[in-house]
Amino acid sequence: VVVYADKLPAGFPQITQAPSTKVVEIGHNAVLLCSAVGTPSPRISWVRDMLPVDPNKNSRYSILDTGALQISSSEEEDQGKYECVAENVVGTEYSHSTMLYVKVRRVPPQFSIPPPPVHEVMLGADLNLTCVAVGSPMPYVKWRKGLATDITPDDKLPIGRNVLELTNIQESENYTCVAASALGVIESMTQVKVQSLPGPPKDVRVSEITATTVRLSWSYTEPEDLQYYVIQYKPKYANQAYSEISGIISMYYTVRNLSPYTERNRQAV
Repeated sequence: VVVYADKLPAGFPQITQAPSTKVVEIGHNAVLLCSAVGTPSPRISWVRDMLPVDPNKNSRYSILDTGALQISSSEEEDQGKYECVAENVVGTEYSHSTMLYVKVRRVPPQFSIPPPPVHEVMLGADLNLTCVAVGSPMPYVKWRKGLATDITPDDKLPIGRNVLELTNIQESENYTCVAASALGVIESMTQVKVQSLPGPPKDVRVSEITATTVRLSWSYTEPEDLQYYVIQYKPKYANQAYSEISGIISMYYTVRNLSPYTERNRQAV
């Protein structure tokens, strides 16, 4: 080992820009700066935690022409104490050590595409319910039926997105999307509501009959909130389509412009 006590020999490497402490977010690139002078021009290498950094063994590491160390797509294992080394035939110069900190982003789960509060479907319909959640780490997403029935197998929990496929729906039910990670659990409920067809009007009565008009009246006591009634009619025994009057909001209506002396089939729906 040669020790220079007074002054360095001519051409000895001197680091002119040393690396400084750096914080990088996981998955991002990091550059640790280093440059040196000397005669002949020194070769720059790097040491991490007292071990040489070898770009040939890790493709994410590269030493730039300037001497800087570039780390692509940083990972937690990249965190450590780094030193820049400048070397030529005259000697070797080490920079002071500096820390690279890899910041692991922590974000609790949140829904990016929650299920809508209500899905209205017809009896026997099929429906896909989509639920998407994000976070860091990414949460797993599962579905629950009612209050406590898990319908996503525990050994097949998807990450980030879960599509629940419902077929031949027969009754209204509540479904809950659950997103969970080490940072928390969130839930979003949706109601799948089956729209049942309303029953027919009752007590259909015929009155005020003339040659070309007839008055129909009826009652309706079902709980559904109806929008309107429809009357369909045609001559009895005639092989033709029903004529239709739609948009009736009262429980009576006078049908006009009928053919005289003709029996007719009618139905109010």
